[in-house]
Amino acid sequence: MKKLLFFSASHCRACKALWPIVEKEAPEKGYEVEYYDMDTEEGAEMGADMNIRSLPTIIIMEEGDITKKAVGNTAWKEVQE
Repeated sequence: MKKLLFFSASHCRACKALWPIVEKEAPEKGYEVEYYDMDTEEGAEMGADMNIRSLPTIIIMEEGDITKKAVGNTAWKEVQE
C-alpha cells in the first residue's frame, strides 16, 4: 500500500486549509495517511529525518522508498500527477 506522510504545524495556514482535503481524498485513492505535527517532539523528529524545510509537505512512500515529495499549498495536486 502507498503511504502518504503529511507534515504540518499549528502556525501554518496553508496546512490547515490543505489537511481536510488530503484527509478525505487520500484514503479514497488508496493511501494510508500519517499526519505529523511539527509542533510535537515526534513530528519534529520525523521532520528532521525526512529533511522537511517548508510546510505543508507531502511525501509519498511505496515499499519504504520515497517516490514523490511536494511542498506548499499545491502539494496535494502535485503528488497526484
